[in-house]
Amino acid sequence: MRKLSHVQYDIEYYIVWTTKYRYKVLNGRIAERCRELIRQSC
Repeated sequence: MRKLSHVQYDIEYYIVWTTKYRYKVLNGRIAERCRELIRQSC
Protein backbone atom coordinates (compact mmCIF):
# COMPACT_ATOMS: atom_id res chain seq x y z
CA MET A 1 0.00 0.00 0.00
CA ARG A 2 1.46 3.34 -1.03
CA LYS A 3 0.49 6.60 0.60
CA LEU A 4 0.73 10.21 -0.40
CA SER A 5 -0.47 13.19 1.58
CA HIS A 6 -4.11 12.72 0.59
CA VAL A 7 -4.26 9.41 -1.29
CA GLN A 8 -3.73 5.72 -0.61
CA TYR A 9 -3.44 3.26 -3.45
CA ASP A 10 -2.51 -0.33 -4.12
CA ILE A 11 -1.72 -1.33 -7.70
CA GLU A 12 -2.03 -4.98 -8.72
CA TYR A 13 -1.39 -6.53 -12.12
CA TYR A 14 -2.91 -9.68 -13.55
CA ILE A 15 -1.56 -11.40 -16.62
CA VAL A 16 -4.06 -13.54 -18.48
CA TRP A 17 -2.78 -15.68 -21.31
CA THR A 18 -5.63 -16.76 -23.54
CA THR A 19 -5.39 -19.03 -26.51
CA LYS A 20 -7.91 -20.01 -29.13
CA TYR A 21 -8.05 -23.57 -27.86
CA ARG A 22 -7.75 -24.67 -24.25
CA TYR A 23 -4.65 -26.83 -24.41
CA LYS A 24 -1.26 -26.12 -22.94
CA VAL A 25 0.87 -24.21 -25.41
CA LEU A 26 3.89 -23.62 -23.19
CA ASN A 27 5.43 -26.83 -21.92
CA GLY A 28 8.64 -27.95 -20.29
CA ARG A 29 11.68 -25.66 -20.48
CA ILE A 30 9.83 -22.98 -22.45
CA ALA A 31 7.21 -22.68 -19.70
CA GLU A 32 9.92 -22.50 -17.02
CA ARG A 33 11.80 -19.76 -18.90
CA CYS A 34 8.65 -17.69 -19.45
CA ARG A 35 7.83 -17.98 -15.75
CA GLU A 36 11.33 -16.78 -14.83
CA LEU A 37 11.16 -13.81 -17.21
CA ILE A 38 7.75 -12.72 -15.95
CA ARG A 39 8.89 -12.94 -12.32
CA GLN A 40 12.05 -10.95 -13.07
CA SER A 41 10.11 -8.17 -14.76
CA CYS A 42 7.65 -7.97 -11.86
